[in-house]
Amino acid sequence: MDLHIHTKASDGNFSPTAIVRAAKEANLSAISITDHDTMDGVDEALEAGKKYGIEVIRGVEFSCDVDDEEIHILGYFFHRPGKELFSVLETLKKKRYNRAERIIKKLNSLNIELNMDDVLKFVGNPLFIGRPHIALAMVERKIVRNPSEAFDEYLCIGKAAYEPRDNGLEPKKVIDLIKENKGLVSLAHPGYITDDNVTLGLIEYGIHALEVYHVSHDEEMIEKYTAMARNNGLYITGGSDYHGHNDDRPLLGKMSIPYEYLKDIKEAF
Repeated sequence: MDLHIHTKASDGNFSPTAIVRAAKEANLSAISITDHDTMDGVDEALEAGKKYGIEVIRGVEFSCDVDDEEIHILGYFFHRPGKELFSVLETLKKKRYNRAERIIKKLNSLNIELNMDDVLKFVGNPLFIGRPHIALAMVERKIVRNPSEAFDEYLCIGKAAYEPRDNGLEPKKVIDLIKENKGLVSLAHPGYITDDNVTLGLIEYGIHALEVYHVSHDEEMIEKYTAMARNNGLYITGGSDYHGHNDDRPLLGKMSIPYEYLKDIKEAF
């Protein structure tokens, strides 16, 4: 199974239906659609799951900043999604658009010619704009050779065109929001977090799970986070963080985790 997948509803390359079909072809038993700050693609994926015989778990990936750390938190299931949850997601979409405008303005101040129309050509969901879309537009305009260069040179934290999120979401607020809507909270790719104290603080606050398996985690990190999860009574999640063929992550199905991990969660949650 693969519990970390993105679609065109955020910054992925494929529709939810195409993702479910690909999951079937890859012999995956279950997947979760975890688009950034939106669940717009989930209903389509659920319907496709019925058609192709794939278990689809409702999900979303929230983004937060803690000092200089970028924290991503995954929410799953949402047995009782309420109006507040969807209101927060709608607000996040608007703030993403505003952030993109600020990034483009910074690029312009660096004498880089790029406008919103250039970026919107790469947006699958007109209500969602992310830095990957800006990176793709920069490649097309031959400003950089590839998306990774766009991030490394301009869009990452500390670079000239970086703009911090203005979403007002602290990790603890996200955790509370997911729990209030009967969701399971998993800390995404903890290996990206440079300070283990941040991870331990979120564990102490009450996350349910750690994303032990991720494309960025080597065997040593998997052992480390498996032990951290076991020692703190947390569930284990994982997935490919798949966005599409235009990135350097493995193809869908090339990184999957045993269904037993999901079974353990469903039996207790």
